[in-house]
Amino acid sequence: MWLSQEAIEILTMLKANKGQMFSVKEVSRRISRPKFEKDHLWARSILGLLFENGEVERDSSGFYYIPKEELSL
Repeated sequence: MWLSQEAIEILTMLKANKGQMFSVKEVSRRISRPKFEKDHLWARSILGLLFENGEVERDSSGFYYIPKEELSL
């Protein structure tokens, strides 16, 4: 799967914060403040594609995240 620079930045941010949930609005703001000022939900389509491809998870409230790895004993 080909990823845009924005998709890579979103994945990098979510991987750095594994287990933490983010709204579309929060992801949009964190990744590009200038784009956020024009459109608060610009990352929605990218997050949707990442979810469809299994790169990220989404809870029932629409928050996106990458799960923390389970510790195996």
